[in-house]
Amino acid sequence: MTSAISDREAPEVWRPIAVPRRPAGSSPTFSVVVPTRGRETLARTLASISSQLEPGDEIIVVCTNDEDWGNSARQRGIEKATSSHILFCDDDDVFLPGALAVMRQFAADHPGAIGIFRRRFNAGPPQWREPVLRPMNVQCMGFVIPNVPSKLGVWGPQSSDPVKQAALQASGVRPWSDAYFVSETAELQGAPVIFCDVIVGHARPEPKRFRRLRYRLKLRTRLRRSLRRGA
Repeated sequence: MTSAISDREAPEVWRPIAVPRRPAGSSPTFSVVVPTRGRETLARTLASISSQLEPGDEIIVVCTNDEDWGNSARQRGIEKATSSHILFCDDDDVFLPGALAVMRQFAADHPGAIGIFRRRFNAGPPQWREPVLRPMNVQCMGFVIPNVPSKLGVWGPQSSDPVKQAALQASGVRPWSDAYFVSETAELQGAPVIFCDVIVGHARPEPKRFRRLRYRLKLRTRLRRSLRRGA
């Protein structure tokens, strides 16, 4: 098995053989950080996590109105984490049944390593597509991060507002990627990054037609509010 943090390497990937039963208190513990803007999908997300928790685990829900795709909320979440490892989940995604058990097995087998698992979509290939740490190829739902205080990367600034994002880039701030958090954490901890060929999550699992309907309803609500303010 070989770890990988650059696209010049061609690593083997970790695949679980079986999930062993471990004595109580000997398993890694998880802090699952969930940034949210209060979307209706949050209850489904939390249900997919809570059903898989073990003693010592915790869910850290961080409410936010920031327009940074949840980065400031993730940063606040990792600062509150008390478990041995940190996981992440957006409030419209779900962990698949058995996902945390497999991720826990990886953490137990490789306590000082960072794991990057995969997630699937309703259509198209899963993420990651190939075992390479680069922007757009990895997403934080697949991360298993050893919780080493003072040796965690920082969730950097970004904005969903195009004007604000352009201003950030003009000031020298690079466009943010989840891959940067992993690379910074790996450097601080001296930790190997191991890609894990297991799909653990489902991104936005509702059918596409429902996502479109929800988006239209949100637009109508925003328009009504704007009209009321202008009245």
